[in-house]
Amino acid sequence: MRTHVAGIMLACLLAVLVVPAGGALEQAAPERDKYDAAKAVRARELIRQARTAAGGEQALQSVTSLSATGQLRRFVKYVYIKSPTRVEEREKVLKGKISIEFLLPDKYRKSVSTSTLLETKYSYTEVMSGGRAWRNPPLQAQSSSKSRHVIDVRDFERSLAYQALNARQQLTI
Repeated sequence: MRTHVAGIMLACLLAVLVVPAGGALEQAAPERDKYDAAKAVRARELIRQARTAAGGEQALQSVTSLSATGQLRRFVKYVYIKSPTRVEEREKVLKGKISIEFLLPDKYRKSVSTSTLLETKYSYTEVMSGGRAWRNPPLQAQSSSKSRHVIDVRDFERSLAYQALNARQQLTI
């Protein structure tokens, strides 16, 4: 639950800092649904009030960087086989740390340290700088052939492109 609340708080903070006072939400309100239009008007008003409370437009325009750190908790369900005839469904909480940094207008870094179900620790970083994006360490290249042992250069390039796309999508609101 904390990860969810922290994510909502970070999204609200980014909306206050990054979303212009009136413009972007204006286009998001669909004409077909008055309820959605009313929600967009309310959202614009809340963002305007938050921007005013944070010091106004001049103060917000002077912000050049933003960072946040937090605890990560993932709830994982898995099946535990006790015997050939007995299977149990279990749940486990995997803990970790997350760090997010923005250098406005176009640089972003997210670092995650956590563990797998078997308690193997791992960490990775997703970075976006201008038009470039990448993941470090990169994920293993996936083979496009039926024999998973053969990996060609195109498979590696596709894997890197997929990882870059995923890093970019982390910023999409």
